[in-house]
Amino acid sequence: MYLEDEPPITAGRGIWGFPMKHGMPRLSVKKDLVGYRLRDVVGRGAWEGDTRLHLIPHVNCRVADLPVRRIRRGRHQIVDFTLPYGDVLHNYLA
Repeated sequence: MYLEDEPPITAGRGIWGFPMKHGMPRLSVKKDLVGYRLRDVVGRGAWEGDTRLHLIPHVNCRVADLPVRRIRRGRHQIVDFTLPYGDVLHNYLA
């Protein structure tokens, strides 16, 4: 998950454990130091099968510019859950 929009950054989405930093999409593996566990998870439906991918280019979200080499399968889930505040996993300042 990346954030490339100023209002959510300043609105304080860090209380849920998501980074409050400006980001740009990149193809790499990264981890944050904040953990969270979803609560009150209720699955409403789940489907898997052949699929298509349609990405719409947008000036603030350049995910559509990333190369898609092959689409194997698709999954769709409808889930209700509570997103609690995040927990600091390691405090580097301590």
